[in-house]
This record gives sequence, C-alpha cells and structure tokens, in this order.
Amino acid sequence: MKTTSIVVLILYYWLGCCYSYRDIYKKQRSPFRRNWYQQNRVGSKRVRSPLAGKLHFSSTPEEQKIVSIGESFTLSCDIISKPHANMYWNKNGVRIPQGASSNLVDEQRYEDKVSAHRRPRVRQSSQMLQLFIDCFTPEKAGTYECVAETDSHRISHSTVVETACPVTGQNSYGADFLFRILNYMLCSGRFPAKEQCNSNGMGARIYSYTTYRIEKSGTAVQLSCRAQGTPTPTISWYKDKKKILPSTSGYKLLANGDLVLESWHLNEHFFLFTCKAENDFGNDSISSSVYLVSNKK
Repeated sequence: MKTTSIVVLILYYWLGCCYSYRDIYKKQRSPFRRNWYQQNRVGSKRVRSPLAGKLHFSSTPEEQKIVSIGESFTLSCDIISKPHANMYWNKNGVRIPQGASSNLVDEQRYEDKVSAHRRPRVRQSSQMLQLFIDCFTPEKAGTYECVAETDSHRISHSTVVETACPVTGQNSYGADFLFRILNYMLCSGRFPAKEQCNSNGMGARIYSYTTYRIEKSGTAVQLSCRAQGTPTPTISWYKDKKKILPSTSGYKLLANGDLVLESWHLNEHFFLFTCKAENDFGNDSISSSVYLVSNKK
C-alpha cells in the first residue's frame, strides 16, 4: 500500500512539472514565431520552412505632420524582418510608384532563385524606405501609409500630413477680404515663389536600401539600393572604396540597382558596402553591412 502511494505521488509530481514547463514555454515563445510550410518547387513534397516569421518597425514617422506650403520633407520608416520584406508607400490607400516603373513590381528575390537545395538560412535584415515630398501643396496633403509585407506577415504605419496654412478670413470685402485672397494664393501654391520649386531635373536620391543583413555562410546575399531622380540615376557599389564592376568576380549587379554576393565568395565574417547613386543634378550614398554566421550548430 505504501509502495502504491509513493508511485502515485511520483507520477503526480512528474505530471505537474511537465505541465508547468509546458506553460512556461508557451509564455516565452515569441508572438512572431509560427510553424508554416512551403511547397518544394522540385516536387510535391511538403517541407517545414526553417524561417520563423519576424517583422516589425524599428522607426516610423510621426502620426501627424503639419507642413507649410512650399516646404520639402521626407517620411522614413525602418523595419527588421525575417525573411526579406517588400516595402512600399500608399497615399489615401493608393500605392505610390517610386523610381523606375519596374520597381513597382514585387519581383522574386534573385537570391531565392539561386539558393540551392533549400539550405537553412537566417535571412534577417534591416531595411529603410523613404518618401521624398518636395514643394508641398494642399493637393499633397493626405494619409501616407508605409507598408511592409512578407509571405506570412503584413504591417503598416500611417502618417496624416496636413497643411499649416488653411484658408481663413470672412467672406467679405475690405482688408479682411484682401487677406483672404493673399492667404488663398499662398495656401493653393498659386504664388510666384512656387516657381523656384520647378526644375527640369531632380538630383539622385536613394529611397530604399538594406541597412544590414545577417546570413549563414555559403548562401547568396542580396543587398537593396533603389534610387530616383531626373534623369534616371546610375547606381554603383563599392567595397573597401573599390568599385565593383560587372566583371568583378563574386558579385552580380542587378538592373534594379541591387547587389548580389555570390555564395562561394562569402568566406569572411563581415562586409561593409557603399551604394552610390548619381545623375547630372546630384548624388546620394548609403552603407550596407553584412554579418555572416557559421553553419556549425
């Protein structure tokens, strides 16, 4: 009888510990972690994806921005994602095209096309997206939304942009009426000072780029660098102040401005690259870092 009681107590204690640890594990799991499956393109076999979905903003613009007529400003949002996320801006629910028309298409990542045998990868990165609004007018007021998407997640942040110069004054004649006319000219942008914003050209500006990338060694890495301007900017990449040419071994320059580091070439632990965009009216540059982690467990 005593032996039976002892066995029961041991089982009770063991089961209690198991459920306790299970509850603790549930609480500690990241809310972004998901088990999902992806289709193997080689065949119909379903394989568990090595990715744990992760997507959040690390910086965003203010939720409301008051802007004066003729002012130029920039909206910026920065994300941390795993895997790479597509980012774009909406205005009042409509997507804003940036750069070349081809950049509006969310093309498949080149690094995914050349990834062999679906090796486990980290694919964690930080990406910056900017929207340049020049010579603000009332027509440019509205709700601007920064959107980031992966296959399993979508996040967005909205900023309401308003004019700092609403038309005021009574609808009557006299000094107040003249003030109303002048105010309307300023607020509608119908004023000679607006002409200084008009130009046949616009300097090159980088609006989307990779801030850093963490990846396993032995896999291809793609760094983003997208620019806009008139005329269309040319994009160049540099490593250790040396320009990377189309013939440079170990790299591939894509038409959209991105740089691909070939997998066999990644035999170091840290890389620092510079992307430079330029045209006849100006230039812009950013830096991108790549950190490699060992494949050893």
